[in-house]
Amino acid sequence: EYVGATAGLGLYMTLKQLAKARGASQDMRRQAIVVLSDGEDTTSLMTFDDVMEVAKQAGIATYTITLRSPEYTAFEQAHGSRYFSESEYSMRQLAKETGGRFYEVSNKHPIEQIYASIQEDLRNQYNIGYSSDKPYDGTFRKIKVSTRVKDLTVQSREGYYARN
Repeated sequence: EYVGATAGLGLYMTLKQLAKARGASQDMRRQAIVVLSDGEDTTSLMTFDDVMEVAKQAGIATYTITLRSPEYTAFEQAHGSRYFSESEYSMRQLAKETGGRFYEVSNKHPIEQIYASIQEDLRNQYNIGYSSDKPYDGTFRKIKVSTRVKDLTVQSREGYYARN
C-alpha cells in the first residue's frame, strides 16, 4: 500500500523537518499535523511503511481527514454495504499509531465540524511523562495508557523509540 505521491512525500518531509526542529530546540512543545487527503495512490513515491516509520519516530500526533471518493459512495449506496478501502485503512492507522484521530468528511461530518473537533481535542490534552529504567537502545517500545475514570477518553500513540 502506498500513500498518494504528493501527500506521502509532503507528510514524510514535514515530519522529518518538525522532528529535526524539535531536536534542535530546548523547548518541549506539542506538535500535531493535520492531513487532508483521499489517501489514494497516484504515482507512488513513498510507501506507506516509509511514512509510518518516520511518523512513529517523529512522535508527532497526526490527525487524518479523508475525503471519500464518489465511486465508493455510489458503490455503498448500490450494495447497501461499506466499501473497504486500503487508503482509508492507511489513514486510520497513521492517526491511531501517532496518537491523532481519523476523520471522514461526510454530510453528517462537514469539514468545519471536523476542524473544530481537532481544535477542541488539542486544547483539552494533557501530557504524561515517562522515564524507563531500560537502556536507550533505539528500539520501538509499545505503550498502553488507560484510566479507571468513567467518561474519560484516553488517546495515546502506540509507542516510542528509545533514543538518547
